[in-house]
Amino acid sequence: MKTIACYLILVLFLFTEMCNAQNGDNRKKFRNEIDSVMKQKLITNLQISDADADKLMNAFKENNKSVKSLAKERKGVMESIELDPSAADIETKLDKLSGIDTQLIELRQNFYRNLKTFLTPQQIAKTFVIKKNFNRELKQQLRKRGNRNKQNKPDNQNNQNNQFNRNEDNGTDK
Repeated sequence: MKTIACYLILVLFLFTEMCNAQNGDNRKKFRNEIDSVMKQKLITNLQISDADADKLMNAFKENNKSVKSLAKERKGVMESIELDPSAADIETKLDKLSGIDTQLIELRQNFYRNLKTFLTPQQIAKTFVIKKNFNRELKQQLRKRGNRNKQNKPDNQNNQNNQFNRNEDNGTDK
């Protein structure tokens, strides 16, 4: 329980740092801190060496980079299909879309095969659960911070919208 509390405190500290990140250097520093927390979490929960944790983090980074690239390409093809589904080259676009989906599946399989070279199947399963929960918690904390920052900022547009909504509720118009 203490370990979880320590991780949560560390993660909250890192989220505070994220809010202060204004430029690329601070964002990179924040990303490195997040990676460091994730690495520590993996070492503790999977009982793996520092070297294996580094391998795992690098595998995640490489895989995510490839997935993002394919997802961007897929999005472009889908937008093209949506714009003109009756285009003369629609079959080519559909084949391209199918090819990208196949590449994504192959990428996932290769990623799993790579992990099997230095992790047990149980460790791989735990890794996916840890990563999923970590990312979910990170998103929730960032969303909370974003909402908190919006509420604390005096924003004339938000104030005007709130005033309009209050007047609307009273049946008046300003």
